Amino acid sequence: MKLIECYIAGFGALQDRSYRFDEGLSVFCQHNGAGKSTLAAFLKAMLYGMPSYKANSKGFEDRRHYFPFGGGAYGGSLTLSFQGETYCITRRFDAKSEVKDAMSVTCQGAPTDALGKIPGRTIFQVDSDSFERTAFFTADPGELAVGDVITFRLAEGTVVTHRIVEVLPGVDGPSYRTKGDANEVEDPTPVPAENVIGRVVWAVPRLGYLAAWLQTASGRYGVMAGGALLVLMLLLPDLLGVWTKRPEKGEGL
Repeated sequence: MKLIECYIAGFGALQDRSYRFDEGLSVFCQHNGAGKSTLAAFLKAMLYGMPSYKANSKGFEDRRHYFPFGGGAYGGSLTLSFQGETYCITRRFDAKSEVKDAMSVTCQGAPTDALGKIPGRTIFQVDSDSFERTAFFTADPGELAVGDVITFRLAEGTVVTHRIVEVLPGVDGPSYRTKGDANEVEDPTPVPAENVIGRVVWAVPRLGYLAAWLQTASGRYGVMAGGALLVLMLLLPDLLGVWTKRPEKGEGL
């Protein structure tokens, strides 16, 4: 299989974009936030589709994550060659349900079902999860969207973790308006893409309390006491003579 070209009508921050892939290795070298990961996610979505959005999900699935920032059409087309034929896959995604998605496949301009309902499975003979683990690599957790919790660095070097409430497009890449979940107002200054350290993908509730306690004198003493107790427990069997030498053959007990 070889990718030939793709057109993105709307997918995340990318809108009305066309990409053509070279005969050899295609390399996209752009600044952070330019849409490289969004392009990779788009290719995967064209091949495998996207699962429906679940309102009770704790994370941000691709369908919600890559909904066009500016609204409008959601989807595009992908042209590729496979087994000597040229195919064009066109998809239009619904905002929430994969049942409402529309997909068409043409071969040399004529409709065909040669690639089946899931072209990626027909082409690679693996499902979406296996494809992502073996033939598809992302450089970061994905392009950022409203609702993502990010860790970023302020101008003076302070590190902050807040939630994105608005994505602001720009010539040099997007910036993000943020707000702390416990704050009533938004942060005064948008965060440039280059200041973003990463996106929070997993958190342990109340772990911060433990981290704060470890910074106190009582926390440090508690750690030392716990370490001493652990060492004592490891040495206690020897100190009490629990481990005894087995008698040699012929010896009495």
